[in-house]
Amino acid sequence: MRMTRDRSSLVLTLTLALTLAACASRADQALEAVRAAASILHEWAFVEQERGAGSVPHTFAAAFARRSAEQLRQQADDLRAARPDLSAIIDRARTGQVGAASLEAAARALDAAEAQLETA
Repeated sequence: MRMTRDRSSLVLTLTLALTLAACASRADQALEAVRAAASILHEWAFVEQERGAGSVPHTFAAAFARRSAEQLRQQADDLRAARPDLSAIIDRARTGQVGAASLEAAARALDAAEAQLETA
């Protein structure tokens, strides 16, 4: 009888630990996706600023934009279930009127979300 109670207690403890680990893992994944998306947006904003100033060729900027949009789509997909609000910010940035200012604004919004996620 005692062995059954000990085993039940162990199973309950392990189940609780695994559940907490899964939650932490999802939170870590969301934080990583936000960090990656913010970094991509900052870089893309810089390239767009340089393109506007004539410092980088249009072909480079266009290729960079395509690659960035694809990477951002993946980050948005990764966030969609857990943080649809942040996923929407990324989607608007990658599909909307692209410019240095709008990309930088989206990056700053994700920077703020990152800070909140780090303290949660």
